[in-house]
Amino acid sequence: MSPRFLCLLLAVGAEACSSDLDCSLNGVCGAGGACACDTPWAGDACELLLRGATRVPGGGIYGYDPNITSWGGNVIRDAGGTFHLYASEMAGRDCGLHVWYDQSTVVHATADNVEGPYTKRTTVLGAEAHNPQTIVANGSWYIFHIGAANSSLVPEDCDGTVKNEKKHKDGAKPTITTTGSTLHRARGPDGPFEAVTGAPSDCNNPSPVMHPNGTLYLFCTWNLRASLSGSPEGPWAAPRSVSPPSTNDRNWEDPFLWIDARGHWHVLSHTWSALPYPSNAISGHGFSIDGTIWHFSPSEPYGNAVTHADGSVQRFSTLERPKLLFADPARPRVPTHLINGVNPVWLAGADPCAVCGAGGGATVHCSHCKQQPGIDWAYTLMTPLGSGSAQ
Repeated sequence: MSPRFLCLLLAVGAEACSSDLDCSLNGVCGAGGACACDTPWAGDACELLLRGATRVPGGGIYGYDPNITSWGGNVIRDAGGTFHLYASEMAGRDCGLHVWYDQSTVVHATADNVEGPYTKRTTVLGAEAHNPQTIVANGSWYIFHIGAANSSLVPEDCDGTVKNEKKHKDGAKPTITTTGSTLHRARGPDGPFEAVTGAPSDCNNPSPVMHPNGTLYLFCTWNLRASLSGSPEGPWAAPRSVSPPSTNDRNWEDPFLWIDARGHWHVLSHTWSALPYPSNAISGHGFSIDGTIWHFSPSEPYGNAVTHADGSVQRFSTLERPKLLFADPARPRVPTHLINGVNPVWLAGADPCAVCGAGGGATVHCSHCKQQPGIDWAYTLMTPLGSGSAQ
């Protein structure tokens, strides 16, 4: 019988630590009562994720140039040193993020350098497939995703504002859940990817990780499943519930799961709030000694500011779909880069959420505003970790 998951809220502050839990499991509590933080973490409780300056223009590794709408993904390095990105791309000419519910596809792009630029090779999964995370297991490449990649709808072009505006206003969006599979497999990075049976069909925003003991874990929003055989095809154990402390100021979604070098469990999440930009919530961090009892930091590990190579600082209306990259072969469990789907702030000197609220007021959070006319373009951004700030 699965143990009950307990979720505790830790107070993060400048008080002396008494255990590694007081250091967010991102460091160790020293004899003097101070946290010694692991790279790339900082802060009195090792609660802040240090992000350096982006290397490529605007930090965009996909969708930034050419101007297409992309919404995050993850990167895998193969044995030959090539970096493979699997990212969400919205099909249809001039279409923005508002079509993600029925026209999102998964593309495969590669680069010789971890930070790009990445060049598209092909579309590996058609609509509707979204929020992919790819792993290599048992000699095969697996893409976990939402949607079923078997839509019979033909992607429509957009006019630069909103496609099928009446349909979306009426709430008659086509469902992303169909009779297809949310898991696809290929013998190599280029595919072809075939649908796989046995994957949990009710897993929202899946994040898989292979435990050192050979068990494959799958974090969904918000539960944890296990495949004891290490096979993505299962069989999968019943889900164990995890409950982050969502409030009106901070609602948790898009979990990314990893296990650190000490065997501790971590989840990085997007968080959103009802507060307008620039006070809206951005991120969250959960941690566990054994994957059973979870703690969630009240501090956001990073905010909406990104520093670029030229020293400029850009603030985004939202950074979502967080995924970490572990690109150092010498330290395979130390994160080196953060990947997000991001939406820029378009209205200079104005609140971009002002166009969203009832009567023109800024009454909703900016995660919703990213799908409004004129601010709908989004792209996939990569930030190096280990130095800089946690703005």
